[in-house]
Amino acid sequence: MKHLGLAISVLTVLLCGFAVVSHAEDADVSGRWISEVKWYDTARESVWIQFKAPLRGRHHSNVSMTFGADEFGPIAHGKDVQFVLRRPAGTITFTGDVDADGLGSGTFTFQKDPEFLAEMQTLGYGNLSTQKTFEFTLFDIHPEFIGELSALGYDDVPLDRLIELAIHGVDLDYIHQMAEAGYPSLPLERLMEMRIHGVHPDYIAEMAALGYTELAAERWIELRIHGVDPDSVRELNELVGHQLSAERLIEMRIHGVSREIVREFEALGYHDLSPERLIEMRIHGVSPQFVQALADLGYRSLPANRLVEMRIHGVGPAFVKELADHGYTNVPVEKLVEMRIHGIDASFLQRIEGREKSD
Repeated sequence: MKHLGLAISVLTVLLCGFAVVSHAEDADVSGRWISEVKWYDTARESVWIQFKAPLRGRHHSNVSMTFGADEFGPIAHGKDVQFVLRRPAGTITFTGDVDADGLGSGTFTFQKDPEFLAEMQTLGYGNLSTQKTFEFTLFDIHPEFIGELSALGYDDVPLDRLIELAIHGVDLDYIHQMAEAGYPSLPLERLMEMRIHGVHPDYIAEMAALGYTELAAERWIELRIHGVDPDSVRELNELVGHQLSAERLIEMRIHGVSREIVREFEALGYHDLSPERLIEMRIHGVSPQFVQALADLGYRSLPANRLVEMRIHGVGPAFVKELADHGYTNVPVEKLVEMRIHGIDASFLQRIEGREKSD
């Protein structure tokens, strides 16, 4: 199955009526389809199909799949054309009208494969419903995959879990590669979570080259969730002069301490700020712009802890300017903070000035 990123033509099939022909458990699935081809190039490498199945009430179930165009074979144009998708679990046959632009509509039927059902029976999956077999066809789940999972220690995997593995791309290659990267025998749920968040063997290898080895699977997931990439890690470690822990990298990322921020602070004369101090500054809103604005007002080279104190108490460029408008210039930072704490601001000074004028 090819991913949508490789798609060249797109065939949208809406399953208008998703029904079992009879009430028997082994009845075939059939319905309606509508197609729309969108051209991205002249080659036809993949086909995207969306199935829409009505549920109870007015709700609908939707699933979109990308198939290799060669799985269907040549799709003719005209009336009463037919194209077929054959997979181990069964065969989906589409019949209808397709014009030269790929627009079409018609009906489809699904037929389970008896050999597939027999093999599944030997693996402990008996009495598969038509609906479930149809899903196994869509996601190309075959007995060999289940057998190899069992050989790796994953026995009696629920049917829905097998489908989830297929949906999220947790195939045998991924499982083997993760084992080679130092993570064998992980629970399937954890492997899915890692795959969903982009924890790939290449990412683990790149981070390992930077000294991040033997991290727990959960930590890798956190790193990826927060967008910690090898390039930024390499540069941050160089800027702070030592290897940051994975936990610290995540914390810095959460609070927006990036390599760009570190460089901007360095340009303002703040070298060798510790990661803890950088995080504290970001938490309290001490940005390079805040520091520069204070410097423009004459407050240069203030200690980092003093800048944090000013932000905590609301002493910023606007407050300094307001005091200056009332004649209070070059006020020491300690006094600015004290004035702010005691409510001596522009409005207070205006009231005082008003009383003096009235007197």
